[in-house]
Amino acid sequence: MASGLTLSVVAVVLVSLVGSVVFWISLSQLKRCMPVLIAIAVGVLLGDAFLHLIPDAIDMAPPSGSNVAPWVLIGILSFVFLERYLQWRHDHAPTTIEGKNEKIVPSPT
Repeated sequence: MASGLTLSVVAVVLVSLVGSVVFWISLSQLKRCMPVLIAIAVGVLLGDAFLHLIPDAIDMAPPSGSNVAPWVLIGILSFVFLERYLQWRHDHAPTTIEGKNEKIVPSPT
């Protein structure tokens, strides 16, 4: 029993140290593999939610009127709305005027 516990702890530590690899790879390699890393992170979070958290919430809900499923649906649809229609962007590109490629320069004082 103790050897299995030790092995699982060592495995978790080694897997958690995999994230430190991003500090040693070049920027071009990081840009190439970043979408894959983000997809893995999103998949892990969704898998945890759908396989562990939501079933536990359904089990804890009162049997008379479980309202877990509507709240999950509302949450998913709200994030779809936020991503689709609000389109928040964080960008370090030069600011443009009216969609043109003209850079805004500070006025001389």
